Amino acid sequence: MVKKIDQNNIEFYIQDDKDLCACLSGEIEEKSKFRNIIENEGKGYIGSEFIGLEYHTIKNENNLSFFVENYSFISD
Repeated sequence: MVKKIDQNNIEFYIQDDKDLCACLSGEIEEKSKFRNIIENEGKGYIGSEFIGLEYHTIKNENNLSFFVENYSFISD
């Protein structure tokens, strides 16, 4: 579920079928796929659910970074 979005970053909640529930902040890697959402500054999308959200992570010794790549569709 989208919490906040701007030109470069997105904050969203994730939850799985078991016990994972977290708020993540990630960089939008492929901005063209999020163009409409970015142009609206997330208005109308806050609280929406990304279906088929694709992202990858990069881990170093001090940090775990999330990079959002794509999504299938948005469910309001």
